[in-house]
Amino acid sequence: MKYREKILEIVLNYDFDNENDENDPLMDWIETMPLMEQPDILREFELLLRELADENGINTREIPILQNFSTIIEEFEDSVLDEKLYEAKLSMAQDQEEIDSIEREYFRAQVRLYLMDSIVNDQEDAYELLAVTKKIILVEKENGRYDPENWSRILHLIDSPS
Repeated sequence: MKYREKILEIVLNYDFDNENDENDPLMDWIETMPLMEQPDILREFELLLRELADENGINTREIPILQNFSTIIEEFEDSVLDEKLYEAKLSMAQDQEEIDSIEREYFRAQVRLYLMDSIVNDQEDAYELLAVTKKIILVEKENGRYDPENWSRILHLIDSPS
């Protein structure tokens, strides 16, 4: 009943008998409302039409728009909900993509720290890790991810990082 007054105002103040007029103030107004509210507005419109028909002794079966209006509203509402679900899933996927990106960057940083600590502390496999680090730096350069600051602790140990 939230929109009843506005619907009544539009319906009672507009001459819907003019079939040549493509202007539909009710639909124009409904389209300005939030998408999630539009099915409820259409339901209120349908209820109002049925009430007006009953008050005027008109059989609602004689009003063509009311023949399958409920079905049309349900289908419209389903499409609205599908669209909102798609938007929510897209947003969640984008959020997850961002989380994944942050996790990948964190993992890369942890790997760099491990490699640099192992090399600087001259662990048993430091020479092999230095060779792996050189390869990682080459890949970073190829992918445009290379930042010498990330490797600053060991750059002096790398003969030719490029």
